[in-house]
Amino acid sequence: MHSHLTHAIVNKQTGSRFMPATSVNHGLELMDIWNIPWKDYRVARLQYDPQPEKRLRGYGITKPGYLLIKYLAENPCAKMTEIVRYIMLEIRGELEYNLTYDWNSETNRYEESGKQVYYAHFAYLFSPSKSNMSTYGHRTADRRWMHRFKGPDGVYRYHLTALGLDAANKIWQRHHYKWAKVA
Repeated sequence: MHSHLTHAIVNKQTGSRFMPATSVNHGLELMDIWNIPWKDYRVARLQYDPQPEKRLRGYGITKPGYLLIKYLAENPCAKMTEIVRYIMLEIRGELEYNLTYDWNSETNRYEESGKQVYYAHFAYLFSPSKSNMSTYGHRTADRRWMHRFKGPDGVYRYHLTALGLDAANKIWQRHHYKWAKVA
């Protein structure tokens, strides 16, 4: 499963990618639409990582799982709350909230007292019974990418294992045109 972005508009001198494209014709159309100068840019084919390692084949990574791996690669020893905030902001662009209620003894009913971030939305990525990426997960096959440990403050923290870092590199190379090689 490689990215559908097979080409990119590339600067001729620096080799930096300017804009992704799905084909040569699409790239040329984009250059015309955006008035990108032909003398400075060209449409180049991208070569994605063929993924030769057998142990990394067939990992069906979801977008929240991909964002979890990406965040842990950049921020080792992160807490679940930090990771979930990042995932929510990347997927939705805003935080998801839960309403909180307090008991009002005067009216004898619960009344809305505020709201808090809904961290349980992506709890399946972290729970031992459901996680398929962690070293402690019950459903983990050969995918031991993430390890949980208790930090000095008593809060669980997460970091990538060596296999997790390798998988993160493979995921980035397979799914994003920025990490593909220019032909």
